[in-house]
Amino acid sequence: MPKPKNNFQNFVITLRGMLTLLWVFISTGIYSPICIVLCLFSKKAGYAVGKLWSQQILAIGGVKVKVSGLENLNPYQKYAVIGNHQSNLDIQSLISIAPLYLYFMAKKELFNIPFLGWGLRALGHFPIDRRNARRTFETFSLATQRLRKKNYMSLVIFPEGTRSPDGKLGEFKKGSFTVVLDAGMPILPVIIRRSNEVLPKTSLLVRPGEISITFLKPIDIAPYQPNAKAELSQFVRETIRQKLEPAIQE
Repeated sequence: MPKPKNNFQNFVITLRGMLTLLWVFISTGIYSPICIVLCLFSKKAGYAVGKLWSQQILAIGGVKVKVSGLENLNPYQKYAVIGNHQSNLDIQSLISIAPLYLYFMAKKELFNIPFLGWGLRALGHFPIDRRNARRTFETFSLATQRLRKKNYMSLVIFPEGTRSPDGKLGEFKKGSFTVVLDAGMPILPVIIRRSNEVLPKTSLLVRPGEISITFLKPIDIAPYQPNAKAELSQFVRETIRQKLEPAIQE
C-alpha cells in the first residue's frame, strides 16, 4: 500500500493539480486555433498538435505512461482500439504513446465547448448524442464510411460507456461493435491500469502517478457475421477481463 502523505505533500499535489487544470484551459485556447488551421491542409499535422497537447498535460501533471505490447500492433495498420475505461485521461494517455492516428466518439456536449469542441470537429472526431438513437445511428454510419476510406484512421472505443471508479471492468455495450463489424477493422484490445488513481472520476485535479497501458494481440473479426455484435462484444470483454482483473486483485 502507498505510504500516507503529510499535509504539505497533499498541498503540493493539490497545487500541481490546479496548475495542470489551469494549463488545460490556457493550452486549449492556444492549440485549438493552430490545430484548426493545420487541419485545413493536413489532418495528420493537426493530429500531431493534439498529440503534443496530450503529452504536455501529462508531463505538467507529473503523470508517466508505461506502455507494453507495442510489438502486437502494426503502425501502418488501422484498428478498432477497444479497452476498459477508468479516467478522463485515458484518451490523452493513448494518444501520447500509440504510434497510430486515434479517433474517438465522445458525447456531443464536448463539441459545443469553445476552442475544445472546434478542435475536435476540425480533427474529425465523432460527436455522440446519447439521448437520440437516430442521430447515434447516423454517427455510426458516418464513422463507418470514413474508417473505410481513411487507411490511417483507427477508432478508440470504450464499450463500458462510462468510467469505472474502482478500476473493475463493467459490462460492454454491444452497440459500438456495429461500427467495428461494418468497417471491417481488426480489433486491438488495450488494457488501462491506474488511470482512475491519477484522475478519479469524482475529481478535476490530476495527481502525479503512473498509468499502465498494455496492447494485446489483435483479434481478427473475419469469422464473425455482421450481426454478431453480442458474441464479439462478449469475446473481447473476456479477453480484456482475463488480463485486467488479476492485476487489480494483486
